[in-house]
Amino acid sequence: MKEGGTEPTITLDRFPRQTMRLFWIMAGVFFALGILFVGGAIVIFGQPGEIEKLVARVVVKVTPDPAAKPVRLPPAEKRTAKSTKRKSTKDAPVAEHPGYVHGQRASDPSEIVVINPPKGFATRAGQLGFVTAEKIDLKTLKVSVQRLQKTGRMHAHEAMATLRKEFRTASADVNTLYEVAQSSRRMSRQTGSGQSNVGPPSRVRELACWPQTGRGYGKGIRIGMIDTPVERRHSAFLNRRLVRKSFHDPDTRPGSSVHGTAFAAMFIGNPSSEGFGGLLPEAKLYAAIIFQRDEIGEARADSMALVRAVDWLASKRPHVVNISLAGIDNKAVRKAIARARKQKLIFVAGAGSWGRRAAAAYPAALRSVIAITAIQHGLSPFRNANRGRYIDFAAPGVDVWTAIPGGGDYQTGSSFAATYGAAAVAVAVASGVRRSPGDICAHLRKFAVDAGDPDRDNT
Repeated sequence: MKEGGTEPTITLDRFPRQTMRLFWIMAGVFFALGILFVGGAIVIFGQPGEIEKLVARVVVKVTPDPAAKPVRLPPAEKRTAKSTKRKSTKDAPVAEHPGYVHGQRASDPSEIVVINPPKGFATRAGQLGFVTAEKIDLKTLKVSVQRLQKTGRMHAHEAMATLRKEFRTASADVNTLYEVAQSSRRMSRQTGSGQSNVGPPSRVRELACWPQTGRGYGKGIRIGMIDTPVERRHSAFLNRRLVRKSFHDPDTRPGSSVHGTAFAAMFIGNPSSEGFGGLLPEAKLYAAIIFQRDEIGEARADSMALVRAVDWLASKRPHVVNISLAGIDNKAVRKAIARARKQKLIFVAGAGSWGRRAAAAYPAALRSVIAITAIQHGLSPFRNANRGRYIDFAAPGVDVWTAIPGGGDYQTGSSFAATYGAAAVAVAVASGVRRSPGDICAHLRKFAVDAGDPDRDNT
């Protein structure tokens, strides 16, 4: 965020090859805190005075950046009624193989999740050959969920059909498994001189015209994060406001702390010479830890852990909840997010890093979630990013330097781009923008001009 008329930029969706060079020149400061977004083929530029008002209402200290050069573009055309519709996943590709997505098992084949089961459900389900493995009452969301394990060789879909036939009002689904919405982690990329092969750690922030230290940003803001464990002892979190709570199976090993530590540092990390200072270092971060290691050591989370995390975060009333995972659609998760939306929670999620022909990634593909994809340094779409009309915005998500256990490293994936989106949304909500995905997106698009194909496209 800049003073003195510096204008933020948000870019929506894809950039045609012939205009890519033009947009490299035109990259200005991003919306709210100076962030560049891409998604839906629209470029957003803040109007003079808008950001100053935003800052004053959020009580965020602003430090002018004399190196930043404001960019002025013509105002956007008014969007048509068709273009104001929320996202749709009807054009999304199907999964590559039944029960699998992105080469990973999409759900636990032995388990069924039932939402708000009727009275006497457990007894009758036991008579039908199911074992109740877990029962939770989400007090904040006012939802009850049971996890059943089926016996015998009954297929999961056959099991759900049996339950629906016996309990016509019951809503059942598979127990979805999720992976972090990350493409890769690039190790050992620094030379002896301290310079990276892909440029200095400050490059992404320069692209965003974001102050390198971020000091003073985020006072009064609360952020919710659903991710892997966070290494609290890292220097990035010294004297930072970080609250952690675990929701994974206590009998299993927690997932790697690389992704969670990186994400938390991007939000609230101490400004440092290493370059991994947070975007909103003065904010308070609630980190819900849901990932555990599967049988081959990979970080995986299930729908039960996710809904419990959503319930806990709903009780904390954050200005935004960032969900750093990707999987298939799930009824229990849909229900939890829908109930949380009634309590005015706003969700942001990475759009997925499975590739352009992959299935839509959930929960980002839900209408009630703001989906963020990644762009590269040249403002072109990240080559491994998911495609689809469910994507709302994009932000830098390739070779982002951030903290990891023991130091710092470059990270890539749509989830890292989502951090920029979540930070901007948090500031917008804290400034008084109505807690509605539609209103927030409309607020961002007030400053937009079309940059690719007219209206929303499939990038």
